[in-house]
Amino acid sequence: TMDEEEDDDSSTFLPSFIMLYWMVMIQQEQRIDRRQFHSLLYRRALAGTIRRKALQKPDRSVFWTVYKSNDDASFICFTGLDIKTFDELSVDFESIYNTYTPYTNGSIRRLKRQVGRKRCLQSKACLGLVLSYLRSRGGNRTLCFLYGLIPSVCSTWLRFGKRVLLKVLNGKDFCRPTIPSADKVKEYSGMIEAKYPSLKNCWGAMDGLKVMLESTSDESTQSMFYNGYKCDHFITNLFLFTPDGKIAAAYFNAPGSIHDSTMARMSGIYKKIDHVYQETGGRVVADSAFQSHSSVPSLIGSKQRRINAQGLPTHASQTARDATSVRQLSEWGMRGLQGSFPKLKDRIPYEERGERKLLLQLVIFMYNYRTSKVGFNQIQSTYAKPLKR
Repeated sequence: TMDEEEDDDSSTFLPSFIMLYWMVMIQQEQRIDRRQFHSLLYRRALAGTIRRKALQKPDRSVFWTVYKSNDDASFICFTGLDIKTFDELSVDFESIYNTYTPYTNGSIRRLKRQVGRKRCLQSKACLGLVLSYLRSRGGNRTLCFLYGLIPSVCSTWLRFGKRVLLKVLNGKDFCRPTIPSADKVKEYSGMIEAKYPSLKNCWGAMDGLKVMLESTSDESTQSMFYNGYKCDHFITNLFLFTPDGKIAAAYFNAPGSIHDSTMARMSGIYKKIDHVYQETGGRVVADSAFQSHSSVPSLIGSKQRRINAQGLPTHASQTARDATSVRQLSEWGMRGLQGSFPKLKDRIPYEERGERKLLLQLVIFMYNYRTSKVGFNQIQSTYAKPLKR
């Protein structure tokens, strides 16, 4: 019968499947690792090994050659700062560098006493290492040759230097993003009004920036950072720029699926600019990605076209056209962030140890510090000129 034939098929299929399974398992056990036949040189090349004998001593590295040349143009290209500004920052950096140790399991901790050998890297070289890291893309192998360090030592001092520099910059008020005072809002409004007379009481521009992120094996985490519009994984950040080129407010390290307007509401930036509007009447330019500008009077829309009552497009008013031009301020700011610190153009590794947040916070602080001390900022050169800054 039909039932008896099906039983016979299943009884013959099961032994065949077991036999095939054991054959596959035996082949996997007998698989030979061909890497053991490679030469030592080939294995080291594959692993990216950098030997100590191939490097200069840290006190004779390329960094010290550029630093002792006293050429500001070359040093700005190398670290992003001129030599005078670098020396000023290194004074505060050295005081923390000499009192803390990098050899901990978690965050840096203070030294109890000075014992053992001298450190292989001086404080200025460690500061230069961090700045060169922010100014470079890709892995750290190039930094090893520039500073005379093997990869393991380079990673240790780079991790330590980033935390020391963040601690130094966090203690400087002009580095932290801060909503301006009433006097500053009036000054910023004058900068913009001098260039665009139709815009009254406008003191800044706001926009979002997406930074690429590595995907993860966990589907729930991966979907959180996935942006359907861009079809990739991102970290979403929100920045509010002022006419002097600095960042006045920021919300960073948010999942890529979060909308710009949602970030502005979650971070309280909407409340902050509303508070400025109630006190001074100052407003901020934003694009259509943010809340309806009729419901948020502190925002100025930058629409190119408007729709009349019949649903037909009309020419934008002079105020709307000028608002679109002012919104370019935020585009220049984000270009300044990525241009001054190309590390943001890399795909950031996914991790949960806080390194991603530390990198973004360090870039924001260094951007404000560089704008205040060095300049070379498109926003600053465009809007500060009418006030003869």
